[in-house]
Amino acid sequence: MLIPTKHMDVETCTLACAASIIEILGTQGPHKFDSLLTKVKKAVGDGGRFRFGLGLNLLFLMGLIEYFEDSDTFLLLSQDK
Repeated sequence: MLIPTKHMDVETCTLACAASIIEILGTQGPHKFDSLLTKVKKAVGDGGRFRFGLGLNLLFLMGLIEYFEDSDTFLLLSQDK
């Protein structure tokens, strides 16, 4: 019999971090990298820091956020198209 031995914590997974990033940027506006990381860790827990970069990458690849290198700031893009 096969018994599942692998699991994923849904509270700190990549999708949970991405959802926290969307919530923070959507309600509080643009954030610098360090500020956003601190807020995501507070919302998701300490395990969120390991998935933070993956969550940012996911949102960037989906075209939901934009990064401004000169100010080190992330902005949630409007989806009203």
